[in-house]
Amino acid sequence: MIIYKFEHNENVYIGSTKDLKMRLYAHNQHKKQERHNKTDFYQYCIENEIDDIRPFVEIVKEISDEYNKANLRNIEQDIIDELKPNLNMISAIRR
Repeated sequence: MIIYKFEHNENVYIGSTKDLKMRLYAHNQHKKQERHNKTDFYQYCIENEIDDIRPFVEIVKEISDEYNKANLRNIEQDIIDELKPNLNMISAIRR
């Protein structure tokens, strides 16, 4: 499992996934769909003509498979709290 960071011109988004390749593909597809493109992250990509987010993504943390989704979200939220990304609209978990 992976926690990743999109960063472009000091704008940051933090996300998590089991499969980074598929998640980045899904992000690129969601930008094109009206129901998704209203989020800060997708709107930023559209406004800045970022057709492929992959060059702007780096892995922040890799987590062994022994962690479950709840643990992944807790770690993601810790990183969100630490980095304070401006493109995340909601928390990974409720605390």
